[in-house]
Amino acid sequence: MIPDGFEFIDREKIVIVDSSVNLQEVVIEYLKSDGSDFSTNAVVYPGRRPASYLRQKIAKKTKKVFIPPVIYSMDDFVLDLHRRLFRSKPIDSLDAIYIIYKICQERLWLSETFADFSIFLSLGQRILSLLEELYIEGVTLERLREIEYSIHVPSYSSNNFRFLSTIYSEFYKRIEDSGFCTRSKRYVELSERDDLLTKIDFERIIFVGFYALTNSERKILSKLSAKDGFFFIIQKEGEITSSNRRIFLYSAPDVHGEVKILQEILRKTEKIDDVLVVLPRSETLIPLIRHGISHLKPEDYNISLGYPLSRTPLFGFFMSLFDVVRNLKDSKVHIPTYLRFLHHPYAKNLHSLGGSEKTATILKQIENVLENVLPYSFSDFEYLEEKLPGRIANFSCLSTKDETIVRDYIKGIHANLFLPFLDIKSVKDFFRKCSEVIYYLSENSTASYDPFFYRYAQGFMNEFERAKNSLFGELVFESRDSYFNFFVRLISSSFFPFEGDLTRGLQILGFLETRNLKFKRVVFLDLNEGVFPDLTEDYFIPYKIRKILGLPTEKDREGLLYYYFNTLLCGAEEVHLLFVENTEIIRSRFAERIVWEMEKKIGKPLDDHTFIRYVNYKVSLSNVLPRPKEKDQSVFKLLELVRLSPTAIDDYLECGIRFYYKYVLGLKAEEEIREGIGRSDIGTIVHLALKTFFERKLNERILPHSFSNEEMSEILDEIFKRRYGSYLDGRAFLVKRQIEKRLHHVLDYMRKHASSDTIRVLSAETFIEEELYGAKFAFRIDLVQERNSKIEIIDFKTSGESSVYLLKSNVLKSLLERKDPLKPVKLQIPLYVLLYAKKFDLDPTTIRGFYFFLGQKFLNDKCILDPFSEMGIREGLESVKELTKSAISEIKDPSFPFSPPAQVSKVCVSCSFKHLCGTLWVKSWESR
Repeated sequence: MIPDGFEFIDREKIVIVDSSVNLQEVVIEYLKSDGSDFSTNAVVYPGRRPASYLRQKIAKKTKKVFIPPVIYSMDDFVLDLHRRLFRSKPIDSLDAIYIIYKICQERLWLSETFADFSIFLSLGQRILSLLEELYIEGVTLERLREIEYSIHVPSYSSNNFRFLSTIYSEFYKRIEDSGFCTRSKRYVELSERDDLLTKIDFERIIFVGFYALTNSERKILSKLSAKDGFFFIIQKEGEITSSNRRIFLYSAPDVHGEVKILQEILRKTEKIDDVLVVLPRSETLIPLIRHGISHLKPEDYNISLGYPLSRTPLFGFFMSLFDVVRNLKDSKVHIPTYLRFLHHPYAKNLHSLGGSEKTATILKQIENVLENVLPYSFSDFEYLEEKLPGRIANFSCLSTKDETIVRDYIKGIHANLFLPFLDIKSVKDFFRKCSEVIYYLSENSTASYDPFFYRYAQGFMNEFERAKNSLFGELVFESRDSYFNFFVRLISSSFFPFEGDLTRGLQILGFLETRNLKFKRVVFLDLNEGVFPDLTEDYFIPYKIRKILGLPTEKDREGLLYYYFNTLLCGAEEVHLLFVENTEIIRSRFAERIVWEMEKKIGKPLDDHTFIRYVNYKVSLSNVLPRPKEKDQSVFKLLELVRLSPTAIDDYLECGIRFYYKYVLGLKAEEEIREGIGRSDIGTIVHLALKTFFERKLNERILPHSFSNEEMSEILDEIFKRRYGSYLDGRAFLVKRQIEKRLHHVLDYMRKHASSDTIRVLSAETFIEEELYGAKFAFRIDLVQERNSKIEIIDFKTSGESSVYLLKSNVLKSLLERKDPLKPVKLQIPLYVLLYAKKFDLDPTTIRGFYFFLGQKFLNDKCILDPFSEMGIREGLESVKELTKSAISEIKDPSFPFSPPAQVSKVCVSCSFKHLCGTLWVKSWESR
């Protein structure tokens, strides 16, 4: 019986074979040869993949050198024949979309949303796909208009439908007038030729493995079938649940569970050359490579499928680069975005800094300077290129040669990555610059060490060339954002092919690549609803109208996918079907169909847990404390570079592991690279405003009128302008007003004391370097003033919490004995006093130190804390000296590892490194 849809072919020319048969072996039986010469035959498949398998089968049969038949995919066959009969040139889809765009633009059909071609691109792809479907199915303009006005369509589709009929008329007319042809136009033009047979010089032409045909394909095959040497080979659907086939179903909680199952299957398989792994979802590929087949050598497997360019590191690099350019304000760089770009693996592994270790160190110093020395959100390119390297050299004791290297590195990334995109002349110019970015990376970064880099880099370059050579290459967008938007839309719909040996080793293929192939074992991943089958309803033409026009519906597409799914599985002896099941994802209707067929056989519902293997992870929920970090030679080399601060001593006394992460390894919490205004930003702004204010008062007596609210407001205006630009959004404006109000309160409080005391500012945010007990210290003191002839050190705190800053004898004694006190303690001001006194050869007992808590509700004398108020300065300083000496000794002692705190509930809750330590489970001791 001739299958539906093929009645136009003579019965004697149709060969129907069982789904368990190897199609390539059947094809060989119908090839005509002159000894080992098969060149008088043409074989046409739906896709290109079976060609290699057919040649392999012929080689095994002839066992000698042979001339193969000419093997086509259907598209290649039509393209080759069309070139011989017509002069029109194939048009790139981007050019076709641009023609559609121009039609819409000329007729004023485009809303403001789609007026920009960079935004229209995605919509244009949908329109082009539908036009091509209408054209290849032979839907006439008259029929389209007739249906348009005679069938009721939902209002959201109606306008689209009428809009479509006019484009349909104009588009193909312009294509023809321009000497171009689309894929559908090639098919239609060939289907209308009556002399096709005279252009075919093959003795035999064999079409293999087709299931559903378009209207134009039917017409072409109808004419070719009149040839004596024409054959049409069809595989009929089989019974997947046949008793001679072993079927295994697996349910996993996620993709990584599927990959784990796959690895187990492969490890138990002695011969993997006859194993096929099907990936209907390309996103599963990287987990599969990294974990599922990591035990195999690269030469033991072949990957043949398209992988989305938008999921590659190179796409992420471009997005990070464009973000820097997007966020320029008044030609100044947004520092958080700039730092995020520098943290991309391709940026931080540039060879120009002299090796990965040195690069990491220098980038860390760039971050430190930009966040601490230059506490602004924006900076100009000139500062970053000319002054930043010197600041870094001073900050990290780099040599003059290293300073030059840093300057060249910064200038290099600016000149090659950022500055070219400040002046974009056209689409062609934009993608030329994108190409140069890839050349720069390949020559200057470790990106090329990625075994897949050149594959997806070539994929990007191919897309760039398409855009540069397109009809819209000279198009100029109004804004830089439009070029970046166009880039995203172009790359988001682009794939690069993984290609290898098509017949050797484990085969990992996309689903469509499996058509007409036979494997002994098939492992099918991601058999989930919405993934396979992936059926998306077309929003331009509803189901009812598609039926009337004779266009394939969702049901037809599902039938086509199931046919190839069925023939693939029926050709195997062993089938493994894997799917993900959780609260959001269910198994595919195709998997359900197999379960239903098996239930019919046994006459009762199957128990899923006996028929399907459920894979779950074993998760340990025990709370584990971080292990101490031992000190080896590499740690001591790093310790030699560490410059301590009073805060570092505080951190060490609280938690040795935090000290190790923060000061030895130089790690910093990721959230510190931020956007917007956070709590730490407010602290930075407040300190910067106070620093600027008091720097203007150096070495002069401070009188009440010196504390001008207007002056402080002007300083704050300038800080916000530099950090956030001239125009503040709502949140920034409100934060500014709150900070301004609080700083005015600070001045009010200090103004009162200036009326009765003699005050002189000695320094503001002064940088101190000094050695104590064999350790180098480097830190900044917020404010040093002389009041009534006595030196006072003031540290401003934006918080209101003061209890941990008050020194107590029992607490210091517990710390000295390495026992955890009831509450942590801070030694910041006491160490400031000791180090300042040593620096300037002063008696530390004559210096007073205070914490000024700006976060308290009312700013009065209670917001000022003298840490020695309970102990007395002499006793307190002696205890602090002894404790500091002990801490430094432990840090340098190889027998003392960096250890976690004994009572983690006091320390770990608010620590930035709890993700690394694994102490996220810790609850605050106060909440118990």
